[in-house]
Amino acid sequence: MPKNIFLESDEHSGQLSSEGQREVQDKFKEGKINILSSSTTFEMGVDLGSLDAVFMRNMPPKTSNYQSCRKKN
Repeated sequence: MPKNIFLESDEHSGQLSSEGQREVQDKFKEGKINILSSSTTFEMGVDLGSLDAVFMRNMPPKTSNYQSCRKKN
């Protein structure tokens, strides 16, 4: 079992400045943040490599709604 376990969280949203968003993205990709609450602002064009888990909140009720939502982004 690992000896050094840490939990560091942050939030990424459109309410942050572009610089603030980039800072959170960089920290998450570098492993300095390991729990991230994010709106769709983080998903566009970001290669995350591997993730252990993703929790989705407010998922559209039908696949067709999700696809429609994705086309707008």
